[in-house]
Order: sequence, then structure tokens, then C-alpha cells
Amino acid sequence: GAKRFPLRADIQMGLAHVQSELEKYPESVKTLEALLDNAKAKPGELQWAKNGPLPEPPEKFFPESLHSYAGVLFNAQQDALCGKLCDRIIEVYPEHPYAYNLKAGLADAQGKPDEMLKFLEIAGSKAPDDPLILMKLADTYLKRGDKAKAEKALKRVLEVDTDDETKEHARAALKDLKAEEER
Repeated sequence: GAKRFPLRADIQMGLAHVQSELEKYPESVKTLEALLDNAKAKPGELQWAKNGPLPEPPEKFFPESLHSYAGVLFNAQQDALCGKLCDRIIEVYPEHPYAYNLKAGLADAQGKPDEMLKFLEIAGSKAPDDPLILMKLADTYLKRGDKAKAEKALKRVLEVDTDDETKEHARAALKDLKAEEER
């Protein structure tokens, strides 16, 4: 089906899912890369179930949907393949933050703090109101000793519409930061 209907995103993603479940990670990434090739070359022609439209606009749907595939690769410690898939997502959808955020996680896992910060800052520039990215930025700034930037990111978390648990974490981090400054 994937070869016969290359513009059916549901079939392509289904095949990639099965490949991933079978731990055929390189094949899964190859399938998703072909889908991204079509998304780049023929964005208006991609279809979903029963040859219908995609559930959401491609620039939102694909980066967010493919993020879960990249997450599986990350969790399976398939760093090179995860990075490769993230790079392709970024190539096709450079304005979406998810792949940058995951690239930051890869850099962190590989002990590359400067690269991690670079990707987090890019993700933050793409989604300045994303509380998860802001919290990660604040934590990274704190680890680097940049308290002013950490404080700014934490205050931004409190300004954006987010859940109470995240706001409570931000408040606690701000309180700890202020207590540390008073010492």
C-alpha cells in the first residue's frame, strides 16, 4: 500500500509504525523520510484516510505527529536515527519547535551542553510561550550560572496560560533562585 499510494500519509505513517514496533528503525526512518519528501514537494496533494484531507494543516500535523516517532527512536537509544529524522523534520518544517527541542535532548544525552542550549534557544524562538521549553531553558540557564536568563524564562512561564503544576514548579524555582541570591 505504501508504494502504491505514496501520497496517503496515513498508510506511510502506519507502515513506519509497524516497522518501528518490529524495531526496524532504519526502515521506519526511511519511510518517514519519503513522507517528508512528499510533504515538501507536494504539500497540497497529501491525503489521509479514504483519500480525505489531512486532520490538520501539514505544517502542524507532520512535525507534531512525527515527533512521536522521533521520541521512540530517542527512547530506544537510536540517537543517530533520531537526529536524522529531526534534521529532516527541521528541513521541511523549520518554524516548528518540536524537532529542535528533541535535538536539545539528544545533545544533553550526549553531554553537549552548548549544543543543547543552542537547540533549546531555537525552539524557544519558534514557540516563545511553550511552558515546557521555557522550563527547560530556565533549568539550562541555572546550570550554566545565568540566573538573569533563568529568572526571565521562569517569569514567562507564569505569564503564559499553562497548567497549575507547571506554574507551581516555576514559582518554586523562582523562590529557590531568590533565596540563593539572598545568601
